[in-house]
Amino acid sequence: MKSFGSTIVSVVNEQAGSGTRAEALSYVGISTGATSVSLPNIVRRFFGFHTPFIVQNLGTATTTATATFRPFSGGSSVTVVRNIAPGQSQFVEPNIEGVLTDGTQYAVTVSSVQPIAVVVNTHNDDATAEKPVAYSTNGIVAGADAVYGPYAPKNADDLGFVATMSTIVLQNLGSSPVAPELAFRPLGGGLPTTFTGPTTATGTAWAFDLRYQNGIAGGTLCGKLASPGCLADGEYSFVASYPGSTLAAAVNVISPTSAMGYTAIAQPAPKIFLPNVTRTLGGSTGWTTPILLQSGAARAAELQWRRFSDGQLVTTQNVTFALGASIRIDPRNVTGLAENTQYAVTISGTDGTIAAIVTELNFQGGDGAMAYEGFAAP
Repeated sequence: MKSFGSTIVSVVNEQAGSGTRAEALSYVGISTGATSVSLPNIVRRFFGFHTPFIVQNLGTATTTATATFRPFSGGSSVTVVRNIAPGQSQFVEPNIEGVLTDGTQYAVTVSSVQPIAVVVNTHNDDATAEKPVAYSTNGIVAGADAVYGPYAPKNADDLGFVATMSTIVLQNLGSSPVAPELAFRPLGGGLPTTFTGPTTATGTAWAFDLRYQNGIAGGTLCGKLASPGCLADGEYSFVASYPGSTLAAAVNVISPTSAMGYTAIAQPAPKIFLPNVTRTLGGSTGWTTPILLQSGAARAAELQWRRFSDGQLVTTQNVTFALGASIRIDPRNVTGLAENTQYAVTISGTDGTIAAIVTELNFQGGDGAMAYEGFAAP
């Protein structure tokens, strides 16, 4: 897609199936490729999940894209290679790559002489899956020494999706080992709770599961209340950081019937664009898309809601929040918005930087959940 009058942004929503076998995935359009793209969480037959990813050549010449897989558990890395013509895409399906191992998580770096873009599709939807789910995330082209996650639940009710949990996978993109810190704040504000991860080598990843003590999956399961090494059940935002490092993170948000994912935001910005925000689109149980808005350095923000059908500014909304915390903005609760309607939203931090994701939810059964990241103003 090209625009000849202004810069543009886009979001892609994928849907399949119906009823209890409905699935939904979302990712954002990519305007600039990179010669190295990071994928923090790639799996092969891992508790039913697998993560095929698609690599597109955005350059002007045929290129060789090399995907380097580093197991979370340590050991030797392996590579998978694709030759890709200009503008063409090719996929890598871990389940059919003979060099990869069942039941394994990998941190992957895809490199190429030509600029490339990558989308990861995560599936647990074989014909034998009673409640199939799927979600998409973009490959990460740039990290930072602090990355922001507007939403991370632990055994929470995500507006009707009960028992929603999350895992955070942090990848070290820098040239030296790091021990990242995760700082969680309750949704709406509160004191941070921090955890320090293990030393993570260059290119490798560390996974933190909020349900377990110190985030170690398979270890001591946390209770409902906060205790040493454990968060209380609830909804949180987070910041992952390590001074002087370059970090990237993928966030997996999963309930017994749904799944969605997003990538942590490396650079909060003064202004953010959200191209698709809806209120009960398709009926009262149809698509509604709450915004999770996180403070970078701001304590207040202004939201402008413009209707798809005619581009008119329908309402302007002002919100405040605690420094470093997230708030949820549900279109169903915003005065002046109409039912069964789509909007484009622009958010400006009135006194600093912000980060945001959009969670797209419907309540008609199946995997009615997907998410995408807001776009910083160009």
